This record gives sequence, C-alpha cells and structure tokens, in this order.
Amino acid sequence: MAFMAPAPLPRWALADCRDLLGAAATASGDERAGELSAVELTEALGELHTYSMVGLDTDALSVHRLVQAVQQDSLSEVEQREWVERAVVLVRREFPEADHSNWQRCEALLPHALVCSEHAGAVDLISREAGLLPGLAGDFLIMRGQISAARAPLEQSVATLERLSASDPGNAGWQRDLSVSHNRIGDVRRAQGDLPGALQAYEASLEIREGLAASDPGNAGWQRDLSVSHNKIGDVRVAQGDLAGALQAYEASHGIFEGLAASDPGNAGWQYDLGISHERIGTVRQAQGNLDGALQAFEARHAIISRLAAADPGNAQWQRDLSVSHYKLAHIANEAGDAVRERRHLLACRETLRGMKARGMHLDPQSAAVLEELEGLGG
Repeated sequence: MAFMAPAPLPRWALADCRDLLGAAATASGDERAGELSAVELTEALGELHTYSMVGLDTDALSVHRLVQAVQQDSLSEVEQREWVERAVVLVRREFPEADHSNWQRCEALLPHALVCSEHAGAVDLISREAGLLPGLAGDFLIMRGQISAARAPLEQSVATLERLSASDPGNAGWQRDLSVSHNRIGDVRRAQGDLPGALQAYEASLEIREGLAASDPGNAGWQRDLSVSHNKIGDVRVAQGDLAGALQAYEASHGIFEGLAASDPGNAGWQYDLGISHERIGTVRQAQGNLDGALQAFEARHAIISRLAAADPGNAQWQRDLSVSHYKLAHIANEAGDAVRERRHLLACRETLRGMKARGMHLDPQSAAVLEELEGLGG
C-alpha cells in the first residue's frame, strides 16, 4: 500500500491478487508462502488496522499519505523498486479495458493506476505492465472526457513501451503493444487539434504494423491492425483537407479488408469492416465531386449492410447503419438530380427507422430527428 494512492482501494482488488501478496510476504521473510488464503488476508489487514497502519471499512482499505511516506523511506532503493513493481502488477491485473460496463471498476482503480505509474517512472521501471498501465488509465480518462489529463499517462506508456520493445525487437507482442500506444496518443493529439502530432503518432504505429504484417502475412489480426492504422491516417488527412492523401490511405485499408472478407465470407465482423471501408472511400470521392465513384462505393456498402441487417434483424447497430446507408444514397441521388431514386431511398430509410422504433430499439437523437423529418413524406 505504500506505493498506492492515498485513496480507498477496493478489497476485491486485494482478494483477487492473493497470490501476489503471498509472494511478497515470502520475499519479505514472512513464514507464509504461496497464495494467501482469504482468512490470512483478513487477519493481516486486521493486524495492520490495529496498529493504525491502514484504514478499513466494509468494502475498502486506505493508507494515509504520511504513513506511506514513512514506509517508503524505510526501504532501500532496491526494495522500493521491488514494491513498486508489485503494485504496478497488481493494479494492472485488476484494471480492465475502458468500457462503460467497467466504469465503476475503472473509477475505483484510476487513482491507484496513476500513482503507480508515477512511481514506476520515478524508479525507471521498464516492463510490459509498467507500459500498459498508464495507457489503460489514459483510455479511461478519455472516456471521462478528460482529454488533456490523459496525455501525460499515454505519453509515459509510449516511452516505456519504446524502451521495452527496443530491448527485444523480435517480440511481436511488445511491438504490437507499442503500436497501440502510438495510436492512443495520436487519438489524444487529434482531439486536441494537433493534427501534425496525431499524424506523426499514427505513422509510427503504421511502420510497426507494416513490419508485423510482413513478418506473418497469414496473421489476420496483424492485417486488421494495419488496416486500422491506414484508416487513422486517412482520417487525419481528411481533417487537413488532403483528400487525395486520405483516399490513398483508405484504399490501402480497403485492399486489406477485401482480402480478409474474401478469406472468410461468413465472418460478419470482417464483412462489416469492408462495408465501412467502402463508405469512407465514398465519402472522400463525394467531397472530391466524383459522384459516380461515390455512388459506386456507397452502393457496395449498402449491399453489405443490407445482407447483414436482413440476417440479424435484432441487431440495432446494423439496422441503424442500414437507415444511414439509405439516407446517404438519397443525398447522392439528389446531387445527381435523380428525384425518383432519392425518394425511394428516403422512404426505405423511414421504413427502417420505423421498424426499429416498433421493435423497441433505441433511436439516437440524430436518427430520431431524421425519422421526424421523413414522416412528412407522402407514400
């Protein structure tokens, strides 16, 4: 607890890591070895509480920052590093991927993840856990809307993983971790309006993923990662007004998705990704004034999402995407002066949204507004 935050630590975090605590006790000369039992953990915490070393309540425990300072000062540099590493491993193990379903768990562990990451930097700890933990904390900060606060831990993640991967360039897992970290900091820079910085980060990720994909062309995961990097670069190029550069990036991604989808036609996820790829290309072509090319891409996207939505009528995301596809095709028809085709797609969009509403599916504000707009159409 000396290297955790002076904030409540959920008891479940310790209960889930009794093996780590047992190993730490053994290393400290405690007669107990191996994983601590639940009873031993409770007794140990009770003893610490008796001597006012920790605060306990029903669900959590905490240590005052002054007690932490005394504990830290009593340790040698080597011992400090060992305990920092244990703390990092414990919090990394318990910290889930940032997701709304994990919100409470992430919220409870966020202060500990940030403080452990600070200590890891102070003792120059280079490990996979020390690289991933600040990245996870940064992801959750982004989810909370704290973009500026996320930048420091994400940059620490990149710096740590760069050094780790440099120590073993042949470790594909570490290389991929680094590529993900570059993308994360690129996302933050882009959100802050730093497009050149975002592009630099995405290109660093792309370089790593090109190497991984080339080393194992049959690895579908590496191929999909590579396509994601191309898309992120394309998104920045669009934001910079470089439509030609964006189209080049999107087409590179599209080529990969075509290969993945063809290799497994029954994989709905890859089919969906291929459809999105068509849509990106269509959007750029439309912005370039290439309506025929845009129509070709949007129709290819429409064919895919129509099949997916028909195969799974209960999938709200696919139903929404189908309505959006109809709406985009209607606008392309409008620009081309084809009123008949425009009306046909607008009516189909309305029927899709009506169907979603009738089945009790949630309509986001934009979809609800479109439905309200289209209710005024006759037919």
